[in-house]
Amino acid sequence: MDAAIFISILALITAVISLPFSYFVARKQVEISLNEQEKRRNLEAATVVADRLDLFYSTFNGLVQNLTGIPPNEVQERLEEINPFLREIDTSLFKSSVMKNLSTAIDEFILTGYGYFRHDTKMKQVLDSIKVNIEMGSSDKSIVTAQVIDICRKYPEIQTKLRSFDCSHHN
Repeated sequence: MDAAIFISILALITAVISLPFSYFVARKQVEISLNEQEKRRNLEAATVVADRLDLFYSTFNGLVQNLTGIPPNEVQERLEEINPFLREIDTSLFKSSVMKNLSTAIDEFILTGYGYFRHDTKMKQVLDSIKVNIEMGSSDKSIVTAQVIDICRKYPEIQTKLRSFDCSHHN
């Protein structure tokens, strides 16, 4: 047997033997990459919800200051003075798409299965409640802006939890 043929046969045998190992390595790399992408998506979706809540509050505070003169740092203590302006504030928040963007961010977060908060019943209830209130819209008896503020007041750590989630503890 010619040496070139012998070397070719050995190379072919080596390639066939290494094929399952190469497949296993490639599959594991893809799996790790997909897991990392999922972690990033979950974290990004949670951060977007927190950002939209920030936008809701900053827009709300700006509208309150424009309409009432109450500075943002006094809003929580002076909610009774703001009540007569809530409907106008609510209308502005809807017109400026703040509510729509918040609802969309929650939808996208829900699509991740609530990310790493899938076992956090309180987080799911709060976000679902905000979403439902926005979808229902304001009525003669209820103003969405007031509902969202009340929901968030009952779970004040929502934004901090959404932003500070460490996905290294959850695999």
